[in-house]
Amino acid sequence: MAFQKRIKVLIPTLRERKRYIAVKLISEEKLIPSDVEDAIKKTLQNFYGDFVYSTFSLKIAKNLLYQGKNIIILKCNHLSVNRVVLGIAMLDRIGDVRVIPKVISVSGTIKNLRRKIKNA
Repeated sequence: MAFQKRIKVLIPTLRERKRYIAVKLISEEKLIPSDVEDAIKKTLQNFYGDFVYSTFSLKIAKNLLYQGKNIIILKCNHLSVNRVVLGIAMLDRIGDVRVIPKVISVSGTIKNLRRKIKNA
């Protein structure tokens, strides 16, 4: 019989607290979602370096580019929110398309962030 180990779940005090950042990308042309993700990652890595970028725990939580809203939701840890927002402000081009990023809101849950997006 094969003995399988279960992966232990971290207790809540050891987990990273996360924040969700809603960013609206204003552009004249349609944006390709894969290009947007690559541009954000490259911009943050170039600005902060690989070591600091790795401490952000940055992920693309939700991509609303398919729905024509040009809104992307980023997920990062609570200590790096200010750095991520500053790095997003450095974004000026995605491929050959010029963009203006505008941070709509920051929240601890996606549910509250969606409410803020609807009201904005």
